[in-house]
Amino acid sequence: MTVIARELPPPDTLSERQLRGADRCFCGADLTRSEVTDLGQQRVTVHGARVSWFPRSCPGCPRAGGAS
Repeated sequence: MTVIARELPPPDTLSERQLRGADRCFCGADLTRSEVTDLGQQRVTVHGARVSWFPRSCPGCPRAGGAS
């Protein structure tokens, strides 16, 4: 399932694990396959290069636009 978040955190404030989708992008907690909400591949420009990052959150995260 892919959900577009209301407002994603700035990529430069996230850990490497958050950027690659291993940890939740809002709170930084570990994710398991059963509790993943894919927020969609994001493309940003960093130092003149286009790069991708892969935010994920827990289901129902209010910061991701889900129900609490």
